[in-house]
Amino acid sequence: MNRTNAIRLPFNWIPSHYELYFDVRLRTTYPNNAQPDTRFLGYTRILVRCNQSTNEFRIHSKRLQMSSVTLKRLNTSNNLIIDWTWISASEIFICRLRERCMTNEEYLFESEYTAELSTDMAGFYLSRYNVTNTSTNEIITHNIAATHMQVMKNSHNKSLSV
Repeated sequence: MNRTNAIRLPFNWIPSHYELYFDVRLRTTYPNNAQPDTRFLGYTRILVRCNQSTNEFRIHSKRLQMSSVTLKRLNTSNNLIIDWTWISASEIFICRLRERCMTNEEYLFESEYTAELSTDMAGFYLSRYNVTNTSTNEIITHNIAATHMQVMKNSHNKSLSV
């Protein structure tokens, strides 16, 4: 099987709006600041449209420890997610739903999580840069992009609120 096809998200859900919130508390854990505490809290909201009825919701996720996950039809309060799992090989987070989603209806996916800032330039990561020949500073940056950007007949506006 083609590796690209194995990690692609299905067309069952089409995202239209993303909101990502991060609470980074970069603190010194050692007296000389050699190794900072790189944990952070995150909260994500994604507005999605059900394109084809399904009883699963899939999203890409990398090294996030989920503490809360909900998927609700817009303007309702019933969480449709009954359980979830993460497939590390494909980095896909799979949520099983208590009922099939309704085609052409909008849903709101929300998640809360904790994670470590990575140092391998993936996702939300900690990097260092030289200020002078003897001084180095740290910066937190990201390599976050929508992964559902497959060619489609109808285009949808995408927005990212960070």
